[in-house]
Amino acid sequence: PFSISSAPNDELLRLTVKKLGDYTSRLDALKVNDRAVVFGPYGRFYEKFLVQSGKDAVLVSGGIGVTPFLSMLGHEAISQKSRIIYIFYCVKNRQRADFHEEILNYVKMNGNIRYFPVFSDEQGFLNVPQLVENLGGDVKNKNFFLCGPYPMMCSFTKGLKKEKVKNRDIIFEDFSLLD
Repeated sequence: PFSISSAPNDELLRLTVKKLGDYTSRLDALKVNDRAVVFGPYGRFYEKFLVQSGKDAVLVSGGIGVTPFLSMLGHEAISQKSRIIYIFYCVKNRQRADFHEEILNYVKMNGNIRYFPVFSDEQGFLNVPQLVENLGGDVKNKNFFLCGPYPMMCSFTKGLKKEKVKNRDIIFEDFSLLD
């Protein structure tokens, strides 16, 4: 589980990694100036975000699932498009919100970014009715991007469909390299 979290226009390539398993646990052994072969990204998670830039975007992340959104927010922060971006960063507690300050900086750079940190220890888990309430009750003309634990994404997909959100407007990252 690692993502390119730098914006497309950034000079440096930033990877954000969660240690799970043999490979990601060994990444700490890398040193400055070590060489690496980089390929990817896999999938087209970001495609509707860039192509349908006239639609508002709702980004719902669970834990490390925020990483592809950092790239998207970095791009949006300097693009100054007229759409609204809603980012819901769901983590267990404030101590685990590693990217909270970075997201706040994007909000300062672009007034069209709306940020909703959700700390489940304090507020419980975010659900679709709460999400819709934070959107002012309006789910129309929006793309919903979901990235996080599989059960979370399934729950949100099911709930969004009940709210009459079309399948084509729900985009999720499944962390899978398999077809």
